[in-house]
Amino acid sequence: MKTVCDGKIAVFGLAVLLLLAVSAYAAVEPSWKISFDDEIKWQQLTPVGNLIVSTDKALYSVDPTSGKIAWQSEELKKLKQEFFDLIPMTPYAVINLSEGFMGQKGRTMLFDIWEGKSVWDSKAIGIVNSLGHFILWDTGQILMYGSDAEKLPKKDVKIVVVADLLTGKPAWKSEDFFEKDPLLHETKIGRIARKYSISGNQMPVFDTPTTFITFMSKKGVKKYDATNGSLLWQCPENMKNVSALQFGFAQMALSQNDDVIYVPYERKLYGIRASDGGMVWAKPPKLKGIVNQIMATDKGVLVRGGPDGKGKGDAFITLLDAATGEEAWKKPFKKMKGATNFVLKDGKIILYTDGKLYTINLVDGSYDELVKKVKFDGSEIPSGVSVREDGYLMTSSQNLMLADFQGNEKYHAYFKAPGSSLFAKIASTAATMAVNAMEYAVAQDRANRTGRSQKYQIHGNPTLSKRFKATGNTQNYTYILTNVKTDGDKGPGLVKVNKNTGEVEKQVILGTKKPEYEMDEVEARLFFQSDKKEITCYDF
Repeated sequence: MKTVCDGKIAVFGLAVLLLLAVSAYAAVEPSWKISFDDEIKWQQLTPVGNLIVSTDKALYSVDPTSGKIAWQSEELKKLKQEFFDLIPMTPYAVINLSEGFMGQKGRTMLFDIWEGKSVWDSKAIGIVNSLGHFILWDTGQILMYGSDAEKLPKKDVKIVVVADLLTGKPAWKSEDFFEKDPLLHETKIGRIARKYSISGNQMPVFDTPTTFITFMSKKGVKKYDATNGSLLWQCPENMKNVSALQFGFAQMALSQNDDVIYVPYERKLYGIRASDGGMVWAKPPKLKGIVNQIMATDKGVLVRGGPDGKGKGDAFITLLDAATGEEAWKKPFKKMKGATNFVLKDGKIILYTDGKLYTINLVDGSYDELVKKVKFDGSEIPSGVSVREDGYLMTSSQNLMLADFQGNEKYHAYFKAPGSSLFAKIASTAATMAVNAMEYAVAQDRANRTGRSQKYQIHGNPTLSKRFKATGNTQNYTYILTNVKTDGDKGPGLVKVNKNTGEVEKQVILGTKKPEYEMDEVEARLFFQSDKKEITCYDF
């Protein structure tokens, strides 16, 4: 096959370069439209597939099949999107409501997004003005941090309450759970108001069905009994800072047999015994940068790192001896310019970096250039690498490239972005999705590895159960914003791209460079805010 590039003719064999505007497919016709009496503030797709829409008059649930209102709540009018926190793979959301002077008596509710009703309220468990929460997946509980309702307004005492997720029945509460105040992360929700939350810290890690390990304050790493809140141990290592996920640190990870937890801290990695909190390694290894990715393997602890938030430190990949913490390779891999995450296949580490796709031998760190030249269009570089049945897929916001396991390019597809403002929308949406995906993936991986059930999942909801079984269908397609052209129209729009071939299968013109939309990849539905008061749905 021949293609023209910069005025020269180049032969790519079986590779395909796809340039947009796309014009091979007719535009998808709308399935339904719905209009609201007031301006739409935000919309959000839920795990059960319904669309939540917020206005100043009410919070609505739209049936995705018919486009009709399934329920509405005037109590939840003017709800900030930052106060609506969906729980992955459940039919529930945690909703924060601001009440009282300066929101001091704000309450939190567990809300059934399928039925449109409150399940329980935080006032019933003795906590107001929530400062964030974590789901304790293995025990089906919620850990919430906030003000003790009984002591306000005389005194603002912060407490942790752990309650059953579905009933709100408290299991225990504690005033000294953190001992020192936990690290709080700020989210802007208005010109003046701010939201602070423990979210963004290390997620609690269960090493047994009823015990979990945390690292959210300067008191360091601790282990608790989830049933009664008792402190089982505190790591004696003095830690002056907190290694928050929001700062780029990797999530803490367990060893393959769950007896050691690996904790990133500054430019070090600690190996801590899960049984008693003792140090596994006499001295934690000093690394070139902070740890961004951890993987426990049968050959040792594989870590990827890079500069900290101030730009200090270098990027690297290395293997640590699980018994001693010492580097197992003669030297770390440091060809890390623009490096992606790594994946592991057949004892080989795969990652894009420095304009190439590399394979690194897990045992000794020796490496080969699998694809010697990876060039993405639009001044982009790959942001991720994944393993597929027939090769390695490298992606960015506007490019896809598939190489087979021998390094031969199968296709390269490029879809030009309509504008820089659109790229910001893509990046923001991707970041939000990545956080939710990571939260769920950690719990799912733990359940698969240990054989323990996940009590927080489906809860008898047939729609969620059906969607959960269908999630595998999302692996073959991606949706990209680009310039779309049909026989009768053209403009910014969305294309459905087959990851196996790089070809466009469907497309729709949205007509704006700043589209507000939600994409349901399980059911292949696009919810597009076509007007200030209108949403249009496309079966995509």
